[in-house]
Amino acid sequence: MKKQDVRITKSKRDLKNALLDLLKEFPFEKISVSDICETAMINRMTFYKHYKDKYDLLTDTLQCIEDDIFNKHATEVQTSLLEKNPVKYCTSLAEIIIDICFENKALIEMLVNQDNKMILNIIINTIQRSLEKLINEISNTKKPKYPTFLISGFLTGGVSYIIYFWLSHKIDYSKENFILNCNTFFTDIVNANIFFEN
Repeated sequence: MKKQDVRITKSKRDLKNALLDLLKEFPFEKISVSDICETAMINRMTFYKHYKDKYDLLTDTLQCIEDDIFNKHATEVQTSLLEKNPVKYCTSLAEIIIDICFENKALIEMLVNQDNKMILNIIINTIQRSLEKLINEISNTKKPKYPTFLISGFLTGGVSYIIYFWLSHKIDYSKENFILNCNTFFTDIVNANIFFEN
């Protein structure tokens, strides 16, 4: 059983890496499942055991980045901080998100610059899912004024645009300044009780 799990993990990892390698050279729509399998040295039957299509593979790749963010946050930040200081809890998550976005800047830039609505939807859905998870955590200590989907939808638009603007305008803006300003901005939003009750 463990051998099989290791094989599955390895196959999925190799397919994700193959997709990322191909994205460095080709637009997503030009990449076929055959290209991915050939680069990963995995047969098509194995690909279709794990994924419906290349969009499913891309979704899983972004899901792994999202999982990395929340795993790192869970490791580095005590859950008790959520009750004591929800603002600090959220800003520490924002720092980790920014860090991981900087680490994956090349990938995010490649994806954002693709002229493909399905890719845009996958990115937006990943951001919204992450925000919903955070809002649900905050809801344990602060009561939201609005349904989760409205808050996460509103914030997703802002986060998506900031990432797009940062990548497309090539502004000279250090990671440290980006984190500092995002922290201040987020702190002001939470303290203003726009989304949550006192």
